[in-house]
Amino acid sequence: MGLKVVRVPPNEFLRWSFDEDDRRTVLNLLREMSETPFAAAAWKREPSTPMRDFPDAYPSQRVGSYTAYGVFVLLLEELTVGVDDRLLEEDEDIERAALHAFRETYATRAEIPEARQILEMPDSGGSGAYVPVPFGEPLEVSGVTLASLPAAVRGIQAFADVLSFDLYAECEPERSEGAWLPLGTMRNVARTLFRFLSEDDSMAVQVE
Repeated sequence: MGLKVVRVPPNEFLRWSFDEDDRRTVLNLLREMSETPFAAAAWKREPSTPMRDFPDAYPSQRVGSYTAYGVFVLLLEELTVGVDDRLLEEDEDIERAALHAFRETYATRAEIPEARQILEMPDSGGSGAYVPVPFGEPLEVSGVTLASLPAAVRGIQAFADVLSFDLYAECEPERSEGAWLPLGTMRNVARTLFRFLSEDDSMAVQVE
């Protein structure tokens, strides 16, 4: 198990995630917030595939364990806004080890506004999606978080640029002589998520 992302047509995501009133709300918000002309037609078509009955009909990718994904998000937060160690739970030793390794290697901060698209995305439960509309701030409708797909892609690219690693490189080892390499985990999750999000800029990507 672990975090999975699923690529679905926008109209099918809209149809199966919201009731009729919320669908209208979503379309109105996206129309208002979009930084480019909003192509509402692609969102309004009646779905041709019953997503709830045939979830395996859609391309999907396992990004990593929830712990691995959490490490990536934690270190993205550390880079962009900083993490207060005092807010970590007593048993979050993995997170402390990841922060320690990150701070030893990267003594820097970076302003990446698009990072919010990822930081505010729920990591389970199918309650969030990246949608193919450019806008600045994530939004929430009836408990479902909507983040901008193109902005999230730019955010991961900026993250990799600041830390000087290649998002198209092969995945790297995450252990060496029995010891965990948290920065390897961070980079691998970033690569996997980036590649899936950037493969098709016309589709929504649901987080499960």
